[in-house]
Amino acid sequence: MIYRYLRKAIRTGVLWIFPILYGKNWWYKLRRNENLYGRLNRITDMPYNKLIKITIHKDHIIAFTHMGILTKNFINYDDLEIFKSNLREILLDEIYTAKLSINADDYVIDVGAHVGIFTLLASKRAKLVVALEPHPLNFKYLRANVKINDLRNVIPLNIAVSDYDGLDELHLAPISTEHTLTPDKARARYFVNSIKVPVRRIDTLVRELNIPDDAPLFVKVDVEGAELNVIRSALALKNPLKFSIAAYHYPNEVMDLIKILKENTFKADILRYGPDVYVYARKS
Repeated sequence: MIYRYLRKAIRTGVLWIFPILYGKNWWYKLRRNENLYGRLNRITDMPYNKLIKITIHKDHIIAFTHMGILTKNFINYDDLEIFKSNLREILLDEIYTAKLSINADDYVIDVGAHVGIFTLLASKRAKLVVALEPHPLNFKYLRANVKINDLRNVIPLNIAVSDYDGLDELHLAPISTEHTLTPDKARARYFVNSIKVPVRRIDTLVRELNIPDDAPLFVKVDVEGAELNVIRSALALKNPLKFSIAAYHYPNEVMDLIKILKENTFKADILRYGPDVYVYARKS
């Protein structure tokens, strides 16, 4: 009991200074400063996820969030920590919509949906969400999460995306978010196996799903180093386009993405989030 009151007193004493340092929207700005926020959590024992509760079971994890319930298989504690980090970044800090908004008439294409964290967020705002995940087990949980949350405006598809249509090898990593079509040769031993998966271009998908030519598209991309190929596959579309891209998988990825986007008359912006970088782009 004494410890609880002492912790509360420390927390209150620490927190009062941040409105002075950060000004308006101080809580949002503090959350962006990941290192400082992490230290504050350790000092005060304040949970980073007051809106998220995670329970660990024998072979699966359940996350109860302010937007809905998400479940996935339990692999190991490294995978769990990445899952928790993704929940914070995507649902609380809303990293993929930090510089671009999802409008009510947008068609969202979630490329690299994993188990559907961003899909869940996007489904609350968009007209339709197409969630693309090539790994069979990730896709199983993606589809389960769509069903659990009764997401009637979501179409989950068990496919990968690149700049061609066909089949390719998906290289499997020990962490469920790191499977990729384009493994780094320097990390070849990291990938434990590979499986054949169907691959589609974005423009092919848009045609197959009968999405109108004038429908605005919001394309979120996180595909472990194959982001450039995904962008190429959408450039021929006539639709108004917005891209939100995780761009931290290899050293020159940001420059490669900015170059191709500007060559195709997109206005591009970047955001540094801790050690990671995100690229946001729309037709200028």
